[in-house]
Amino acid sequence: MMLKKKYILGILLAIFMLCAVVSAVDDVSAAKYKVIDKGTKYYDNDVKGDKNVKSVWKTYSNGKKIVIYWKGYNNFGKKEYKLVTNSKITVTKVSKTKFKITDISYRTKYVPYDKDTYYVKSKLSLKSYYSKTYKPALRSPYG
Repeated sequence: MMLKKKYILGILLAIFMLCAVVSAVDDVSAAKYKVIDKGTKYYDNDVKGDKNVKSVWKTYSNGKKIVIYWKGYNNFGKKEYKLVTNSKITVTKVSKTKFKITDISYRTKYVPYDKDTYYVKSKLSLKSYYSKTYKPALRSPYG
């Protein structure tokens, strides 16, 4: 009986430790990455003034890589917004004139999973490329 209690206690402790480790490990670690941009914008999609589209983003950088988390919501004429798009965009400078961009769209009720990787030529720095390309797009209703 005592051995069974120790076994159950051991399993519970292992599950607790696993949960603690999983919650502590994040894709973008707070120690390595800093938030460089974040925001929420509301847009009219169909009727002027209805603000039925909501765009939320948070951008992190460690100097070598920029990671953008972007979510798009729509209220479909109701009060509650529903998640339509959930994306992660990673921009890495791989040479003096080339960026590697990985765009992952996670599956939602309205959008299937998709992953694209492509390269863009530019002589801009990583931060300048983000400021001229992604920053305005995140603030625009047409992306």
